[in-house]
Amino acid sequence: MPLWPVAEDFQMIELILGLLVLLMAGVLGTGLADGVLPVPAPGLGSVAALIMLGLVLITHSLYRHRRDGGMSDRFWMRTAGTAGAMSLLTALLALVAPLFFAPLGLLKIGGFPVSYYVVAEALPICLVILIFHFVRRQDDIETVEGDRET
Repeated sequence: MPLWPVAEDFQMIELILGLLVLLMAGVLGTGLADGVLPVPAPGLGSVAALIMLGLVLITHSLYRHRRDGGMSDRFWMRTAGTAGAMSLLTALLALVAPLFFAPLGLLKIGGFPVSYYVVAEALPICLVILIFHFVRRQDDIETVEGDRET
């Protein structure tokens, strides 16, 4: 028996770890651990971050299982993985990032808060850069796996 886990075990470890993180988020979110924890209860943002981490671990484990399980068409698996990752990054950038820009509202440039400029100018530029990155990754996939338009 090897001392370190082999590659096949990592899928199961990720899956179990993801389920444990989701369970921990559920316990913290429902308040079942309020009397047990020596620290104040975490807020909704911490619970949401734990839920997201658990879902990412589970999704990555299932993706690796499908990928390593001898799927007949690696092109579509890599395309779906790239599209899923870019969709998650887009959602995080467009929905979660503006929540952290509230303190910038205290600074004013030309009568407008800096958070307005960040959301109106920088965020769309970052989204366009993300789109170009996705297109480049998809071109790499098509170069390695072969172009399959149908």
